[in-house]
Amino acid sequence: MRPFNSELEIPFLTEEIARIVYRSIEVDESLNSQRSRKTLQVKGRTIRVKVSATDARALRSSTVGIIDSIVLVCETVERFDSDK
Repeated sequence: MRPFNSELEIPFLTEEIARIVYRSIEVDESLNSQRSRKTLQVKGRTIRVKVSATDARALRSSTVGIIDSIVLVCETVERFDSDK
């Protein structure tokens, strides 16, 4: 069976924020680790996410999970940054 794939490139305001987000989400295992796999790269202000899965449902679930994690980290960074 051919795997299902998704690629995302997410730009951030600064390289520092991109690195913080990358370090925060790289340690998370996929929820469906037997059905999907992710790879992350950070290049400057951009994070590239590649997700491969055995089926469309696992691909969607993994991709949404990664996006949710990125949103949570960004909200946290914004909250702590506004405390300065």
